[in-house]
Amino acid sequence: MTKLTSENAQKAADWLQKNARPLELAQYDYHFENGAAAAVLAALAPFQNNDGGFGHGLESDVRLPASSVLCTTVALQKLRQIKATADAPMVQKAIAYLLAQRTAAGGWRNVPDNVSDAPHAPWWSADGDHVAVNFANPAAEVAGYLVEHGASMPGLVTAHIDHLANQKAADVEMHDLFCYQRLLESPGLAAADYDRLLTALRPAIAANVSADPAQWGDYGLRPLDMVSSPESVFAGLFDVTADLAHRVAEQHTDGYWQPAWSWAFVSAEVWATAEQEIRGQLTLNNLLLFKNFNWLEHNNG
Repeated sequence: MTKLTSENAQKAADWLQKNARPLELAQYDYHFENGAAAAVLAALAPFQNNDGGFGHGLESDVRLPASSVLCTTVALQKLRQIKATADAPMVQKAIAYLLAQRTAAGGWRNVPDNVSDAPHAPWWSADGDHVAVNFANPAAEVAGYLVEHGASMPGLVTAHIDHLANQKAADVEMHDLFCYQRLLESPGLAAADYDRLLTALRPAIAANVSADPAQWGDYGLRPLDMVSSPESVFAGLFDVTADLAHRVAEQHTDGYWQPAWSWAFVSAEVWATAEQEIRGQLTLNNLLLFKNFNWLEHNNG
């Protein structure tokens, strides 16, 4: 199967240079051009508010300037990629914000009640399922960042592992899987917790990821959503070759990758901005996948 050609990789890089946000450009430089982690921190800084949380459309489907747990977890994903440590002021403020947002019931809400003060995707409406206190999404992911940065709460990780272990594998929601995966990948997670979580997570991922290319045009889990490199603990569950080839074929002639969702029916104008941002995020992510799996033609010299 054909890898991403040098020409098409350059086309993607050129598209990013012309169209992506400064954040994705800094990330591209970090991953592909030996760019500095400090540049990623600087690009993230405008999204952080005085309360320590992140907003301002960092998650492109939520345009609210005010902080949200959702945007803060997105920031921490990016901070983990550049190996930002707990003593970084940006990290310290983000963790303090998350600790302050824990509800009386012991969970976290992805977005605040005033999410509708700014345009957003309909699935992030104040009465939506994603907004209610969900046991795993985002709390399992939050638990991972607390572990990573030395602020873990007694019993929190155990409660999430127990919850996952008591669910039927096929019933675990895809966004919950992402949160559990990020918890599993958290530096500093105790070995016993890692082993228990991996045991519970492996069958859930196997049951929910589609290996059928005919279904990959829809919004759903594909092998590379859970296997980001050959070193992934889930690499043995899937043959990712077909997914890599499919992503090569999905590249737009202009160089970017297109999201599988849209909320243009809410606001065509705002969606046009969000869509362009998401194209940048997807393009960067796919280039990283191709790099990790040696599917960039020029990697072979």
